[in-house]
Amino acid sequence: MFEIIEIIGTSSENYSAAVANAVEQAGAQSMDVHFVEVLQQHGSVRNGKISEYQAVVKVAGKRK
Repeated sequence: MFEIIEIIGTSSENYSAAVANAVEQAGAQSMDVHFVEVLQQHGSVRNGKISEYQAVVKVAGKRK
């Protein structure tokens, strides 16, 4: 049986890196991740430029 959790990943580089960081966070919480679903993408803007990319994701996996 899989457990599904929702995590917000962030990155100063791009949305893909924000998603990857979210998956890494799930792995750090002792989850063996099997799939990910991107729910939302957001960004923080400073001085007219994106300073932080944010991805709200659901990850599914099994606890280690």
